[in-house]
Amino acid sequence: MCSPGRRRIWPAPSKAPRQCAARWPSRQDYDRALLPQPLAGPRQRRTPGGRFARILQSGHYILGANARDFEQALAHRLQRPKGVVALNSGTDALVLALRLLDLQPGDEVILPSYTFIACFEAVVRAGAVPVLCDSQADDFLASETEVSACIGPRTRAVMAVPLFGDASVIPSIAEDCRHRGIPLIEDVAQALGARARLQGQGWRAAGTLGDVATFSFYPTKTLGAPGDAGG
Repeated sequence: MCSPGRRRIWPAPSKAPRQCAARWPSRQDYDRALLPQPLAGPRQRRTPGGRFARILQSGHYILGANARDFEQALAHRLQRPKGVVALNSGTDALVLALRLLDLQPGDEVILPSYTFIACFEAVVRAGAVPVLCDSQADDFLASETEVSACIGPRTRAVMAVPLFGDASVIPSIAEDCRHRGIPLIEDVAQALGARARLQGQGWRAAGTLGDVATFSFYPTKTLGAPGDAGG
């Protein structure tokens, strides 16, 4: 019971001052705060999910060691001794590939009519004239037959686009371009990891059949990044 006019304080305050041990937060503290617990342990950090979380935690999203390691790994996988260059988008990769050809006003670039608008835009940005060829009715791919029907005296390049991970039409297009002396650009935005059979040469990876290849790592592509990216 409390007597009238008196107030009980519970619990009673300590008379001794609180002692705090100040220290800098450790790596483990950051891991526990920022990473999901299944990814915070040393074994889990070596898994793809753990490495991905570590990159997000590092804040190094543009250039740096992560991008360099990816360039080297992709060049090794595709067996491209001249290397791979990471870019901000697949669209800019197409523009740079076209500019490597030193196109002049009035030069024509053949590309499929059934493809993403970025292919058309890249040709226009490079100062050339896009010439659209038809696609096959059964798989929506532009084969060597459709491409060759559009080749004319102003043709300076062909852009082949293996959609849906299907690179089966690329070998015949590449062979025809080599025979005519026309550079071939492979837009492998939807076919990274796909392969095509070359007569007498076995299987070859998409992105290794033309003179230059471009890739997109937009989140909806075969290999997606958290944001837009290309190479």
